[in-house]
Amino acid sequence: MAALAEEVEGESYRFFSEEARRYGVHIAYGNIERSGQEDRPYNTVWLIGSDGSLLHTYRKIHLTSLEEAYFTPGEALPQSLCQIQHGPCVG
Repeated sequence: MAALAEEVEGESYRFFSEEARRYGVHIAYGNIERSGQEDRPYNTVWLIGSDGSLLHTYRKIHLTSLEEAYFTPGEALPQSLCQIQHGPCVG
């Protein structure tokens, strides 16, 4: 998993950011994000706004027993609500 990990604004982010801008939509997608522990990245979901900006990051905190061998758990659940074009979202 660590070999597949990307920085927050890595190749996948740039692709989805451009698609969000192109189509004027919000995109939520999962990815493997580099962490401070080189061999154990985060299992992350990013929310990209229709303007291509990164709105929220969620690093999975409740890992399954299989995931625990490969990922670093996140530290917190989302604590706020945000408003997007078609309604609220948790972020």
